[in-house]
Amino acid sequence: MSDVTNIKTITNELLYPVTVRNGENTQETFTVNSSSGWNGDLWIPWVVSAHDMWKSISLVWHTNKIYIFQHGNHIMYSWNNDFNQSEVLGGNSGIRGEKALIIETDSNIHM
Repeated sequence: MSDVTNIKTITNELLYPVTVRNGENTQETFTVNSSSGWNGDLWIPWVVSAHDMWKSISLVWHTNKIYIFQHGNHIMYSWNNDFNQSEVLGGNSGIRGEKALIIETDSNIHM
């Protein structure tokens, strides 16, 4: 797949730090502190089947864990790393381009 979607910023509005892990490159793991932000380049991986879910970006905080990936024309998410139970991420969830990821105080996540 040649369509790149790049997360340029992550805004964490939670009272908890969020650990971000790139499944395709596990050395790309970092923490976004509570009520803080991150700036950089984080390409969202393509996942075409359940066998590819290991590639997903995981976001972990408190007792929550969410997985983000590209599939078809959308950025998808799953709360349980299950491809078949994934949904389209809210907001600007189309593929391609530079994105800003926001984690709200109620754990809602959107682009």
